[in-house]
Amino acid sequence: MSMSDDGEERGDVLQLCPHDHPPFADLCVVYAKALRLLGLKCTTVFFSPPLGTPVKGAIYLNAKSLRDSKALARDLDEHLPRPSTYRLAICHRYRSWRVFKASALEATRTVAVAHEFHFFDRAVRKLLVRFDRRTVFAGISPAVVDDLQKQVSRCICWPNAVDVEREQASLLSKSEALAKLKLEPGPFTIGVVGRLHPKKQPELALEGFRAAALEGARLVFVGDGPLRGRLEQGDANVHCTGFVGDARRCYRALDALLLTSGDVEAFGMVALEGLLAGIPVVCQNVAGPAEILGDLGFYYAKADANEIAAALRAVHEAKIDPDDYGSRALTRVRTEYSVEAVARRIADEMNLQAPMV
Repeated sequence: MSMSDDGEERGDVLQLCPHDHPPFADLCVVYAKALRLLGLKCTTVFFSPPLGTPVKGAIYLNAKSLRDSKALARDLDEHLPRPSTYRLAICHRYRSWRVFKASALEATRTVAVAHEFHFFDRAVRKLLVRFDRRTVFAGISPAVVDDLQKQVSRCICWPNAVDVEREQASLLSKSEALAKLKLEPGPFTIGVVGRLHPKKQPELALEGFRAAALEGARLVFVGDGPLRGRLEQGDANVHCTGFVGDARRCYRALDALLLTSGDVEAFGMVALEGLLAGIPVVCQNVAGPAEILGDLGFYYAKADANEIAAALRAVHEAKIDPDDYGSRALTRVRTEYSVEAVARRIADEMNLQAPMV
């Protein structure tokens, strides 16, 4: 079929996701836009009620629990007509794939996207995949693909992505971002963005910052969580903003972004958002964030305060041309993590002509 064929002729695409919590609402919108570039119509279904403003055009099953796959499958069957087979079903996370398999719906091709490690750790999941020869499993990073290949031979890599134009348009200027975070301009600002939870190791970020002893620098925690009290100890160079809605809009308030979540990150969405904003990112040299940043990242070898301190000194002392760095970062995002990149990967899997962009 040619690219002029419309969605009705090609067959629809079904996209399933357990919920619309970050980053899944935005990610599903990106997939839908990528499919439109290929001339395909996408129906998106979230199982849980909307977290905030519902995704426009999406179907919500408003399920109170995600534990009963058969009940979810019945709800899915009731909400969707079945006059024909979907050309493609995209199932984000294990639960979506399990529900689709339990439903009466069919697809010529099914891609189950693993957004985390250990997708097949449970015995029942290993058993289910043994009787499925039609599903293609996709990991959101090469490291997740390697993990999947312990159980299935054919895996592909479909990284998370962003709507570049939309995200760039939403970014605040440096002065606007500083004002939103209630920060005075001036100091070299290192930001840690996300929930202040032990999994993210924010205390390690604080230790690394103190060990670096950077002159004229401050550390800003953008987020809230159970560790906030430990991080707020009266240090004039350490600030906690508390929860900030759409914190990614404020990245230009930062001179560097610090990630200390280590090797638990299957992808590293914050690293991608920092790259899109043209902000240097400091992180551990592990799969996930390092795959995103490539040679644009500032790395430390292990989760150690002294290692982090050395990386912070490197980014603090680097002679970074903001325009050059921002241009190279944007090129990388457009090439690998944009709507067009998603469309290209879907086209490859479905043997379609990739969109001309």
